[in-house]
Amino acid sequence: MILSVPMRIYFEGNTDPLAKRVLVFSLSLATWWLTEKFVRPSSGAFIQSLRSIFGGSAFIGHLFSQSLPVDLVCFFLLCLLCYLKILPPPQFNLNLNKIFKEGSLWALGISAITIPLALYLGFHLGFSINWQSILGNIISNTYEEMTYRVFLFSVSAYVFKNTGAGIIMSAILFAAVHTQYPLLLQIDVGLAAIFFSLAYLRTNSLFTALWAHQLSDMILDSILLH
Repeated sequence: MILSVPMRIYFEGNTDPLAKRVLVFSLSLATWWLTEKFVRPSSGAFIQSLRSIFGGSAFIGHLFSQSLPVDLVCFFLLCLLCYLKILPPPQFNLNLNKIFKEGSLWALGISAITIPLALYLGFHLGFSINWQSILGNIISNTYEEMTYRVFLFSVSAYVFKNTGAGIIMSAILFAAVHTQYPLLLQIDVGLAAIFFSLAYLRTNSLFTALWAHQLSDMILDSILLH
């Protein structure tokens, strides 16, 4: 279903009582945090065994991402909240021209910020294309976009009745889970999350956020070597 009004108007015009909005937000955030804290670490061996069974390639590594248990739980809860008509369903406007243009601009923007920062942190420029990783990213990035650009953004915008608050909250959470990066790159990841959310909101299409995420990953993974 494509919303008949922009998402900003949808969330700002929500008439649910504050107590209900706080309860939905609290339960959603607690579910995300508990799965990140306990389920994700404990499922590591199982995820690794799946990778081994299917070959352990870069593509398989993305297909069976370490975040998969978290993403599946969040997707289930998102479906439940959409079914109960508490949250709007993910938006998939198919204006391909707008998706490509808008997504490309946000991808190039975050790439332009990330490259000098990465060079400062010790990366160097090169060129190496890993097609298995690129194809796998399509899957793992879809997981992340559903969790952060739809689920956590939506419940945050819902409780605050403000899409700006949803963008900031989901960006903080997105940066927080990327603990494999130093602090400056974690901040950069949070900025990328803001860019991807804006791409989603401006076009009313998750495909735009996914394209921005995918293109920026392709650019950065191909030219930044460590």
